[in-house]
Amino acid sequence: MPVSPARAAAFDILLRVETQDAYASELLHSERLDQLSPADRGLATELVMGTLRWQSRLDSSIAANSSRAIAKLDTQVLIALRIAVYQLVFLDRIPSRAAINESVELVKRARKTSAAAFANAVLRKIGARSDEGLAPRLAPKEGANPSTSLRAGPGAPASVRNSGPSSHRKSAPTATTTPTKIRYPVRHCRARRSSCPG
Repeated sequence: MPVSPARAAAFDILLRVETQDAYASELLHSERLDQLSPADRGLATELVMGTLRWQSRLDSSIAANSSRAIAKLDTQVLIALRIAVYQLVFLDRIPSRAAINESVELVKRARKTSAAAFANAVLRKIGARSDEGLAPRLAPKEGANPSTSLRAGPGAPASVRNSGPSSHRKSAPTATTTPTKIRYPVRHCRARRSSCPG
């Protein structure tokens, strides 16, 4: 099963942010994304920004459903898992099957075939839980600032800095502020790991 251009691009950007201290905002405006269709480019941007924004929460969900410690996972495997979990929890227009299967394919694409079955098992567990209302448990606590885990880099466009509700996103039914209604001060948070906690 081939990986969609949007997910492949998001994976490659997140890998560079994680391993090369690259800026997500710069990579999202690279020539490679210019080659994507508007729909694919929009999804790639959503996956990158959403995964970075909620990284610590996504990692908590992965850790709770994994037999392996997060620190022991290969970077490529962890990024593929994060992308899938973000879709499972927050993007209601993305079918669970597509989110899971394509992230497993991302693991294989990264030449981590031995971890494919592991990734599939973890994601299916999380997918089952998301159908039972996992999203509210990942919503920020009252007074929390989810931008502390965002590594978008300087110069992020206003459409990203002041991101409104995405057409893909789930609206978590919680009394606290939901991730679709928060404005994030991206311009003050760099893409480098040392610049942003979380």
